[in-house]
Amino acid sequence: MLRTPRLIALVVSAAAFATVTFASSAQAGLAPPTDVTPLTVVKTVSGPVPAGTTFTATVACDDDIILDGLDVTDTATVTFDAAGQPTSADTVEFDDPGSCTVTETATGGAATTTYACSSEVVAASTDVGEQQVLALCATSGPQSSPMTINPEVVEGSITVTIANTFVAATPQPAPQVVAAPVFTG
Repeated sequence: MLRTPRLIALVVSAAAFATVTFASSAQAGLAPPTDVTPLTVVKTVSGPVPAGTTFTATVACDDDIILDGLDVTDTATVTFDAAGQPTSADTVEFDDPGSCTVTETATGGAATTTYACSSEVVAASTDVGEQQVLALCATSGPQSSPMTINPEVVEGSITVTIANTFVAATPQPAPQVVAAPVFTG
């Protein structure tokens, strides 16, 4: 007769364990993945930047992979002030791997714009080889054309730096004044 209570206790314990395990697994499936490499956009400026200048960088992807709250989209914008400080979120997160292009769509009247890219992968969390690590940035730059990035499912980061150079206006010489002789006659 002691067998029946033990058997009942064992069955109840197994059922409780299965319920907790199933519930945990179901909830885990609802959370967005957090292991796709995020992108941070950085702005540098040199030269005399006019007061009130603003800059806008657009991240455009080949698919809806950019996290936007609970939704996904294929574009995001990052804005900066005249000093190059972000005035919006400067990190873009992704829910899937893909290919994206970072383009400065408002240069603030800069004389030149260049793009550079760097990426870091946490070696302890992945067995990604050197070739794949470098593939997160299509090139490292600096380059004058927009930068292509390839966010992947690896723990790490991608940084695209957009550099703007402003040139001081050169003063124009005053027109030469030639005095005409005065005839008194």
